[in-house]
Amino acid sequence: MFGKCIVKGEDVLKEEGYGDQDSRWKNYVIMICFILVYRFITYVILRYKCSESGIRGFLI
Repeated sequence: MFGKCIVKGEDVLKEEGYGDQDSRWKNYVIMICFILVYRFITYVILRYKCSESGIRGFLI
């Protein structure tokens, strides 16, 4: 009883709705969105740091 698993991990994931092909594409979309958001935040930070007149030059 203590050495063997009764239910496989794949079965649990499928039961919760994470084992199908749709969830894979959702994960790809979420990953791409994270990348784009991080790149945008980095751009804003670099734009602010490199601007000579500070926040006023950044906004205008």
